[in-house]
Amino acid sequence: ESVGLPLINVSYNDTFYFKFNRLGAWLWKSDNGFRVGGVIMSHAGYDKDDGDLLIIDRDDSTMAGVNFAYSKGMFSTEAGYVSDVSDTSEGAKFYAQAQYTMVATPKYTLTVSAKLENLDEDLVSYYYGTKESTSNATLALIGTYQLNEKWTLLGAVSATSLGDEIADSPIVEDDSYNAVLVGATYSF
Repeated sequence: ESVGLPLINVSYNDTFYFKFNRLGAWLWKSDNGFRVGGVIMSHAGYDKDDGDLLIIDRDDSTMAGVNFAYSKGMFSTEAGYVSDVSDTSEGAKFYAQAQYTMVATPKYTLTVSAKLENLDEDLVSYYYGTKESTSNATLALIGTYQLNEKWTLLGAVSATSLGDEIADSPIVEDDSYNAVLVGATYSF
């Protein structure tokens, strides 16, 4: 299955940002790479017409909370805790991600990324119909190639292992999934 969509990253004054599906602001920044901020994101729902195993609709949850980041040289990490503020799922999740850029030249980069996401029992129950919290793990390899000052090509491959409670859900067929992303970015 393939899907085309715009990926938008905007940063203003290194304080406010919109990054793919997250809107945030860094409220405190240290000189040694630490940051603390607030973040708003969504947890995607689904329509029962989206798949054969879906029998009910589930709305998106708007989630808000706090996130932390640290960056030093080629290494960066981010973690956060968000909870549903839309009273849709009444759930919460914790996420932690680390990235290391293995290759960095003026023309191209190659970065490895690992992410762990823990969904509480309310979030899992609402979206997947099972009753316990669970964790998903993702590994990814991301590459970029700068064509000129404005345009950069990017590509990524990722593998995600779903937690047992999601894998055991009656609406989920597989316990893992892979993704390939190919795209281009324009900087202004």
